Amino acid sequence: MSTNIKRTIAIVLITVLMLSVIPFSSFASAEENTDKLSVGETYSVKLSAGEVKCISFKLTKAAKFKLKTVLISTAAEGVLNYQLYYGEKNIAGVNGRWTEASGRFSYSFDEKYLNSGEYQFYVYSDLKCTIKIYTSKVDLKESFPETNEKADISINESNAIELNRKYYGVFTEVDSLDVYKFTLDKDSNINFVLNAYADTIYLSYYIYNSNSKKIATKNLPVEMKSWHGYKATDPISYTNSHHLKKGTYYLAIDASFPTDYNIKISSTHIHVSKTKTTKATTSSNGELKTYCTDCGETISRKVINKISSIKLSATKYMYNGKTITPTVTVKDSKGKMLKNGTDYTAKYSSGRKNPGQYTVTVTFKGNYSGTKKLSFTIVPGTPTLSVTTAAKKALLKWNKQTGATGYEVYMSTSKSGKYSKIATLKGNSKTSYTKTGLTKGKTYYFKVAAYKTVDGKNIYGTSSAVKSAKIK
Repeated sequence: MSTNIKRTIAIVLITVLMLSVIPFSSFASAEENTDKLSVGETYSVKLSAGEVKCISFKLTKAAKFKLKTVLISTAAEGVLNYQLYYGEKNIAGVNGRWTEASGRFSYSFDEKYLNSGEYQFYVYSDLKCTIKIYTSKVDLKESFPETNEKADISINESNAIELNRKYYGVFTEVDSLDVYKFTLDKDSNINFVLNAYADTIYLSYYIYNSNSKKIATKNLPVEMKSWHGYKATDPISYTNSHHLKKGTYYLAIDASFPTDYNIKISSTHIHVSKTKTTKATTSSNGELKTYCTDCGETISRKVINKISSIKLSATKYMYNGKTITPTVTVKDSKGKMLKNGTDYTAKYSSGRKNPGQYTVTVTFKGNYSGTKKLSFTIVPGTPTLSVTTAAKKALLKWNKQTGATGYEVYMSTSKSGKYSKIATLKGNSKTSYTKTGLTKGKTYYFKVAAYKTVDGKNIYGTSSAVKSAKIK
């Protein structure tokens, strides 16, 4: 075979090697040649040309893991391959070719989020070399420690959490899903707060009910700390709320980038409110009490002030030939005016046109209870009196007043003096009276009033204008 053909084949083989990840099956034989590495300590391994070496290490907790290698060789160039595995899962690696005249080549993995468990780091070079390996880790807080064999990645494997309590978790290179289970004993608004600490965050979350039916989906926006000028220790925070009925739910959080995080679900009970009314009366205050039919908590109380004043616009009216309807005014103990039709109704007795006594029945409703009867009277009209004189007597006449039972006549010897009743005339048509026995030459003063007898009691209209008479 010519030299040019050999050179071509070598170049092809090297190119394939550089562009391919060595399959896990190719490392099987290396497991018999495994060294143990304690994280944090420097490890040095010597490789023969074409040899694959397996170095294993164990993490007892989830951690942020860093690894750096330095290859030292007498050759100025060569092919190398580094791969980090968990079981058959490739986590990170490099396929390349060093072309350093010094024969030294350095490579560092980006910081990796790893679960607790045992890992294998495979190294390969086509030439004889020495590789120094430097590792470090920062343990991460995890409320429910996971391994690569056991991860809470389904509803059946979910971890039960309490409301209003913070929990810690880690999304790693091989575990991007965490599922939590929580229970609401009442209808509630839940507030979901998640703080993530990696430099780049992209999360989604889903809420499932007890029947594993998805009832909410939320894709949270991509965030980078550099966009906000955050420090490395500052979290990127997300907050969302959901209204959920009483029951058991599952919260599944899916991460596109590894990160450590903490989460807290708080709840505010959604009251199923009902208002109980204790009605106010004329003797006691009432109350509007709003309470939750679910938990029994009193949400609010409002005093209904008692009824303190029930009045008619007037209690005495003079007959005018029209139906009389007094206005009702009702006030509570704070002076608030109650509304007719809303807080009470007023029922008037029939008639209310002719002289007599009538009632208004006030019946309370709505936030008020009780009944109150008010009365008013319509009195007879005012007679128009005329007086003539004769020998030792005065002749009085007046006009008839509708509805009057009778009339009373009064006399005085002084216009502004005391008047004495001198006659009671029963009967609506009794519209005249003669007063005898008067002294000649003396002046007397007269007035007359109509009255209406109601339930044995007389109610009087306004007296007529006073008329004087000088006796002949």
